[in-house]
Amino acid sequence: MKPDKGNNNGNNNKRNIMGLVSIIFWALLFTMMIKSCTSSYANMGTVEVPYTTFKEWLAEDKIDTVNVENGKYTFTLRDGVEVELPREETSGGSGSLMNSLIPVPAQTEEEKQYITVPLAGVDDPELLAMQTDTCIISTAYDAYRAVRLIYHAMPISSICKNKDLVCFHLDDYIDDVQNTVLESRFRAYPILDEEERVVGTLSRFHLLRPRRKRVVLVDHNEATQAVEGFDQAEILEIIDHHRIGSLETSGPVYFRNQPVGCTATIITQMYDENGVDIPPQIAGLLLAAILSDTLVFRSPTCTPLDEALAKRLAKIAGVDIDEFASEMFEAGEKLDGKTAEEVFLQDFKVFMCGDIRFGVAQGSYMTRKNLQAAQALLQPYLEEARNKQNVEDLYMLLTDVPKEESVVICTGRYAAEVLSNGFESRPAADGSWTLPGVVSRKKQFIPAMMSAYQEL
Repeated sequence: MKPDKGNNNGNNNKRNIMGLVSIIFWALLFTMMIKSCTSSYANMGTVEVPYTTFKEWLAEDKIDTVNVENGKYTFTLRDGVEVELPREETSGGSGSLMNSLIPVPAQTEEEKQYITVPLAGVDDPELLAMQTDTCIISTAYDAYRAVRLIYHAMPISSICKNKDLVCFHLDDYIDDVQNTVLESRFRAYPILDEEERVVGTLSRFHLLRPRRKRVVLVDHNEATQAVEGFDQAEILEIIDHHRIGSLETSGPVYFRNQPVGCTATIITQMYDENGVDIPPQIAGLLLAAILSDTLVFRSPTCTPLDEALAKRLAKIAGVDIDEFASEMFEAGEKLDGKTAEEVFLQDFKVFMCGDIRFGVAQGSYMTRKNLQAAQALLQPYLEEARNKQNVEDLYMLLTDVPKEESVVICTGRYAAEVLSNGFESRPAADGSWTLPGVVSRKKQFIPAMMSAYQEL
């Protein structure tokens, strides 16, 4: 009888399948045994440490170093520190807040390392706020990447200075700042206010396109009379009543110049033209300017428009023009506590005639006594003022308002000659010049001086 080949093949297949299953089973079992052994070895000598105990060690300054890796705290104790865990804390219950791995028996005392598993949902900001020497790092990166970043991190001290800092202030000029920046190699510079507090930073990029200040020139249109640094600013408007000088602008601007006695008259018109009510305080200031500039309507520069608007401003301010003017001039004449420089700079302007630069100051007085007191104070100061203002000649007009004349004291190379030619006058014994009828610097004194300088 011939063997049944089909049955033999079936039995062989079954044996093969069983053998394969057996191999897989033993492989899985072997893998689990290796994993179990590895886990048991890794956890050799483990003891459960409550979170409160860890905090106590930290507060008692027993912990030397702490590192965070995948949510685990790895820490070491300080040299010579011994800890004892309560027996009730050494159970392996799963309900504990934190487990700690103690050293395996093979480790020496110096190699002891503790690994604490993540807190079981406990959020304790007290740990981070605790004032200790221990540094706790929390990061979203894994341990390897965190270590790499820390290793390659550059200390702030290597890129930032803490001594001999290069600082600027809010009122520093761009030209001065630019020179300092070019001489140093820093990327940014702190900006300080008046109280030396940091209010911003300046970088080299800011110097490429600096934002210029925007100004409006009022009551002058000459470069010699403008504030220092105006050439770095953007001029938006010019409101004036003087002669047109040689001022140049980078672009077209609004220029309003009217032949009136005071710029405050023009400003009052602008209030009306724009439908803006004038507050009483502003009305009083505008009125004071008109009365001062027109010498209470006595100046030849005064126009009917000046007088009409002054009367309207007086009503708004609620004052009497005569009483207000008397009090104003009396207050301005007082020299008590004032230096010669302060009196001189109250109304001082610089003018140019060709290559000659000269300065003219003016003061108005209601009494001859106050005028003479001002003359005695200012006469010794004139030469010092001429050097400070860097002018060729210097003139001081002391205007007697009631008498409608001016006493002039001067110093400089051409001063005496120019006064003689310009007004056909001679000096008095004290070196002063009396000019009858001359009360306006703009309309009477400056034109005569310009003609005399041109004849030199």
